Amino acid sequence: VSSPLSPPPSMATCRAAARALSTSAPPPISSVVVVGGAGAMGQAVVNKFADAGAEVISVDFVAGPPAASYSVVLEPKPTFAAAALDAGDKVAELLRVSGAPKVNAVVCTAGAWAGGGVGDADGLAAVDAMMGANLQSAVTASHLAAQHLTGTSDGLLVLTGAAGVLGESGTDFMAGYGMAKVATHQLVASMADSGMHAVAILPNVIDTPNNRIAMPDADHSSWDSADDMAAMIVGWAKGGSDSRPPNGSLVKIVTEGGKTAQGGALSHTGRAL
Repeated sequence: VSSPLSPPPSMATCRAAARALSTSAPPPISSVVVVGGAGAMGQAVVNKFADAGAEVISVDFVAGPPAASYSVVLEPKPTFAAAALDAGDKVAELLRVSGAPKVNAVVCTAGAWAGGGVGDADGLAAVDAMMGANLQSAVTASHLAAQHLTGTSDGLLVLTGAAGVLGESGTDFMAGYGMAKVATHQLVASMADSGMHAVAILPNVIDTPNNRIAMPDADHSSWDSADDMAAMIVGWAKGGSDSRPPNGSLVKIVTEGGKTAQGGALSHTGRAL
């Protein structure tokens, strides 16, 4: 005996099913790249992604932490182009050998701080150093994202900006650092315009061993936790675009009572979103 045919689904049912598919969980994180993976913040990010089950590629001038699945060890290059292309070639070859054609996230934690203006030789040397440590690293990470990030709806690029360079006043006491970080903020907007989901975190002072040595008498409980920020970034990568800060935004980092959390989102010009 044949069964009676069911009526076709209504348009409302079809739309509901489509919405369910579009809001379903994104694919699991399979692989990520961390530029600056050997540093204090980078190690925290590598460890958190590894704990989440991802294969992690550390890109730095020395080998990454034990939790890194692979380490791409770079050599200093004289130009932004040479640095980015060298890193891109090395990561491409590693992905080819490992069988992972694309990565889910690229995170740049590399950076440094130096003070000084442009009125003397030391300050000018600091400009060179800050452009290399901060902006060149951000450009390299952005190039890796452009080359190797998975589809625009799921892939994530995270750069590291700085809360201290926001506002209308200049940074004459740290001119090179200020220029590098403001340019990084602009780069986030440019990468968002290119079609990927790009954001920057804006830490204040990151609680690292080197910073504690440099500032032993500071209130360390007010400093930003590398582990908390790393967990925040992993959450953005796992949760998909709906759980992330707005595309192209700068994300304030707020630490109160020793706990670091996500604050408000800003445009690259500092306007609240």
